[in-house]
Amino acid sequence: MYQSLFVLIVFLEDINEFGFGYFHKSWLSSDRCEIHCKALEFLPDLSRNNSIEWIGEILRGIRPSIDTNVEQKN
Repeated sequence: MYQSLFVLIVFLEDINEFGFGYFHKSWLSSDRCEIHCKALEFLPDLSRNNSIEWIGEILRGIRPSIDTNVEQKN
């Protein structure tokens, strides 16, 4: 199963430099961001719709927050 790993500050830097954020290939084979020496965060096991919303926020440099409307995947 694939787990979405990310470091929010990297997305913010990508947005500043390129105009958009993206998931870095190096994150697939590590548990840390080599540039920032930060542990990778992961997307929790959510429903498809919530996962899509979270990924959209992450790509815009926004840290998603869990609220009462988030559906956990069963």
